[in-house]
Amino acid sequence: MRNSEMATKPIQLWKNSGVIAGNSLADHQATLFSVLSGAIRLRTPPAPLIRALAEESPSGYGSTLRQLADTMEDDVPLIQALEQVPDALSSDMVLALRLGHQNGILDQAMETWRQEENRGLFRNRNNTWIGELAYWLLVAVAVLILVTYFAIRVLPQFQKLWFETSTSEAAYAEVFGPVDSLFQILPYLWVGLLALLGVLATTGWSTQIRKWLESLWKSWVPSKANTNLSLLRMLALCIDGGRPIVSALSTIAKYHPTASVRSQFLFARNEIEHGQVAWDALCDASVITKPVAECLSNESPRSQAWLLRKLAEVGMARREFSFQVFWVLMRPVVILGLGWIVLSLGSSVFRFLAGLVHSSIL
Repeated sequence: MRNSEMATKPIQLWKNSGVIAGNSLADHQATLFSVLSGAIRLRTPPAPLIRALAEESPSGYGSTLRQLADTMEDDVPLIQALEQVPDALSSDMVLALRLGHQNGILDQAMETWRQEENRGLFRNRNNTWIGELAYWLLVAVAVLILVTYFAIRVLPQFQKLWFETSTSEAAYAEVFGPVDSLFQILPYLWVGLLALLGVLATTGWSTQIRKWLESLWKSWVPSKANTNLSLLRMLALCIDGGRPIVSALSTIAKYHPTASVRSQFLFARNEIEHGQVAWDALCDASVITKPVAECLSNESPRSQAWLLRKLAEVGMARREFSFQVFWVLMRPVVILGLGWIVLSLGSSVFRFLAGLVHSSIL
C-alpha cells in the first residue's frame, strides 16, 4: 500500500464510522437509488455496486447496504430484497419501484424519481435548522456550565458572607429565592439537555433508535399531509407511463405501509371499478380536495402529471415554510429562557453586594 493510502485510510475509517456528523439518511438513500437506477438502466447486476457503495458509507448504513447485497446475492429480486432490508431505501422509494415494476414502467419510474431526488424538488431543502439547533444547544451547555459552577463554588461563599453580616432569613429568601428555585431544577435541565444531545448523537448511526423515534413521532403527529405528497408523485409516474390510474391505486392499496392509506386507495379503486370518475373517487377518499379533482378532470394526461407534481412541490414548500415559522417563534422563547437564567443570577449577585454595602455602612 502506498504511503498516501496508508495516511488517508484511518481518516476514511473515522469518517465512515458515523461518530461524526455526515450526510443525512435521505442523502445516502438518494445515492443508493441513483446507483440502482444506473444498474437497471445498464442491465448490470446491482449487488457488486451496492457492496462497493457500502465501503464508502458510514458504518450503520454501510451494514445495511452489505445486508442488502447479501440478500440480492441469494437470488432475491430487487424489490423483495429492498422490502426485507427496509432501511436501505425509504418506504416511498420502495413503493415507487413496486409501482413501476407492476405497471411495466420500472426504468422510466426510476429515472424520473431519481431526477426529482437529485434536483431536490421533494426533499427538505432547508437545513439551516440543524446549524441553529446546534448553536442553541452549545449556548445552553455553556450557560448550564456557568450556572453549575456558580451553584457549586460561588454561592456557598456568598451564603457564608451573608450570614456573617446578616442573620435575616427573610432577607436571604428575598435575595437568593429565585436562584434557589433555579438550582432546584438544575439537575432536571442537565438530564433533559444530555438526553437531547444523546438522541441527536445516536440517531445518525443507530437505526433502531431512529425507527423508534419515527414511530413515536408518527403516533403523536398525523403524517397524512406528508404521505399524500409522495402519493401524488406516484400517480404522476403512472400517468407519465401511459398506464391506467386504477393500476396505481391497486398497487398502493396493497403495498403501502400505512393501513389507513391502504383503505383510502382501496375505496377509491372500488369506486372507479363501479363507474365513478377517478379524480372524484380520490376526492371522496380524501386523497385530494374537490377543487383539485375538478381541475384534474379537465386536463390532458400530460397536464395531469405536471399538476400532480406541482401540487406535491407546493405542499413541500408549505411544509418547509411552516417549519421555518416554528423556528422563528421558538427563537425568542429560547432567548427569554436563557435571559431569565442570567437575569436571576445577576439580580441575586447585585442585591447581595448591595446588602453587603448596606451592612458595612450601618
